[in-house]
Amino acid sequence: VAEMGKFSGVGLFQSDIVQIVIAIGAIGLAIADRLKFARSPGIEQTIWDEPPFGALERDLVKFGYVVPDFAYVIPAIILALANLIVGIVAFKSGVEPEVGKWMAFAGLSALVGNALPGNINTFTGNLGEAGMQFCLLEAARIVYGGM
Repeated sequence: VAEMGKFSGVGLFQSDIVQIVIAIGAIGLAIADRLKFARSPGIEQTIWDEPPFGALERDLVKFGYVVPDFAYVIPAIILALANLIVGIVAFKSGVEPEVGKWMAFAGLSALVGNALPGNINTFTGNLGEAGMQFCLLEAARIVYGGM
């Protein structure tokens, strides 16, 4: 996100020191998140007992946290919001508006896909994450020249 913001002319990301601080912060957040998970009771397979027998969701293998904690989703929320904010600022800067469009859509895709309630979230959450990855891939193709 920071590299794409730098490429798109987002002022905050033009400094190499800011890029390094963001990378260190992301690593720290990832380590803290995994340590919290490692100290938790873990995950368990979710049993589909509510949907009808022929329902599509019965074909999915789904796992959930034994003890759900909002802290587990904080990194995903930060990533989605960072994509959305950097995308909007990059679009408005006018340097590389195409990258800004893809990043903003990536953030929106992840936020909306994961925000829908109930059992439908199984599908929309995965679709939102896939949409985010596709948008980031398209933005990266622009930044790195179609690699």
